[in-house]
Amino acid sequence: MTTSSPRFVGIDFSGDQKQWNPNAKASNIWIAEVEQRGDYLTVVDLRRVQQLAGHVRPFARLAAWLANGSFSAAAIDAPFSVPWWFFGHVFADHPALLQVVNGLPLVNKQDFPTGNAFVTSVSARIPFEFTKPLRITESYWRARSVNVRSTVWSGQHPGASFTSACIKLLANADRQA
Repeated sequence: MTTSSPRFVGIDFSGDQKQWNPNAKASNIWIAEVEQRGDYLTVVDLRRVQQLAGHVRPFARLAAWLANGSFSAAAIDAPFSVPWWFFGHVFADHPALLQVVNGLPLVNKQDFPTGNAFVTSVSARIPFEFTKPLRITESYWRARSVNVRSTVWSGQHPGASFTSACIKLLANADRQA
C-alpha cells in the first residue's frame, strides 16, 4: 500500500497468551492506524489483532504486517528492552537480545516465551540477585508517581511477559531502520 500522507501505527499490547488466541472474541490487543492530513491526525483504521488478514496465529500475522507495512512509525505500549546492566552477560547489544529471546523454545500454542523463561534466559550469568530492577525510563516515571512495572519481573503484576512478547514480536518483524 502506498500512501501520500504520513501514516502511523499504534498497538495496544498484551503479554497474556490468551489474548493472542485466534478465537479470542474480546481480545484487548488493538491496532490503530493514523494518517496525517495537513495539520490533523485522522484515525483511518482500528481493529483487533485477530482481524488482520491471514491464516496463521494473530501474533505471526502482526509480525508479518509490521515487517511489510507502509507506515512512517509504529509504537507499541510494551517495553522492548531490559535494564542496561543486563547487557554483556548473555548478549552484547539489542540485536543480540532479540536473537536470544527469539531463540527460546516455545511449547504448545505459545507465541512468545513466558515471563519466567524470558527472565531466566536474559538474567543468566548476572553475578548477583535482584528483584524488580527498573530501566532508566521506568525510574524516571516512577519518580513522577507513575506506576510502572519492571521489564524483568515475573511475580505478581509482572512486566516480563509484556517485554518477552514485545521483543519476540520485534525479532519476528525484523524491521531494521
